[in-house]
Amino acid sequence: MVGAHAERDSGRGSGSVYAAIHEYGGTIEPRNGEFLVFQGADGRLVFARSVEIPERPYVSTSTADVFRKTQQAQRIAELTVAEWIRRSEQ
Repeated sequence: MVGAHAERDSGRGSGSVYAAIHEYGGTIEPRNGEFLVFQGADGRLVFARSVEIPERPYVSTSTADVFRKTQQAQRIAELTVAEWIRRSEQ
């Protein structure tokens, strides 16, 4: 992989360097030859000088969901403790 995101991971919940290219997008270029070679959806070999991967944020969305759910759980815990204290004082 070539580009700003090729040598680091996404830093947001995945240890895979492959997560970064999907999270931020980028260009993949051949390292050891003139072409990238891979099998296409139809089973035939595809030869390409580069492949553009569009940005598809999924790791950060997952992180945001976890943060939101953690905040909700914290609020429920606070209300529960407040209710226990209120009942114990009656």
